[in-house]
Amino acid sequence: MVYFIRPIKDEDIPELNQIDREAFPTMWPATNFKREMENIMAHYMVLVDGDSSNQAGPKTNINIWKWLWNCIYHDSTILQPVADHPKVIGYGAIWVMAGSAHLVSVAVREAYRRKGFGELLLISSLKEAIKHKCFEMTLEVRVSNIVAQNLYLKYGFAIKGIRKKYYLDNHEDALIMTLDSIDSPDFPAKLKGYKNSHTRKWKTTPGMAELAS
Repeated sequence: MVYFIRPIKDEDIPELNQIDREAFPTMWPATNFKREMENIMAHYMVLVDGDSSNQAGPKTNINIWKWLWNCIYHDSTILQPVADHPKVIGYGAIWVMAGSAHLVSVAVREAYRRKGFGELLLISSLKEAIKHKCFEMTLEVRVSNIVAQNLYLKYGFAIKGIRKKYYLDNHEDALIMTLDSIDSPDFPAKLKGYKNSHTRKWKTTPGMAELAS
């Protein structure tokens, strides 16, 4: 199996809605990916299963009760049947404003978590920020999400502050984390080192032999 990362396309929206509801079930309002595609500050990258195109005639499946629920509480124009065999595994998104990149979200399908895909999307998000000549990346993370915090610390993010009751579902606080100087001459080489380390770590996992560069 081969995986690669590319920019978002219109055809990805049904699967991105599915991933978003799975990863952030309490988030309100739900992400409007169509609107985000029109946002000049937003840059979305999707992680795609390259073998899915070889699947002959994938069937579609949609739960009518979930569809009715989303028609009532979400924008029904972006809800469409999703193929049984998923093509989009996850996505990462940044907003670029005045030279600063804000990591909006990283989301991976539940069945593909703990396999290095989230870290790969973080690497790609940082590469995207460098491409847009950003000098820093910031993000918010739940105070209870120790796994994510450790990943960000590994990449050099530092805790800069706290946003009280940031999350609407349970009023949990968020840590503000920032990675400075991503525009420094040595950071691309450092990021390449992280990518090489990631490849070495996951090369024996099925489907992880070939990844986005």
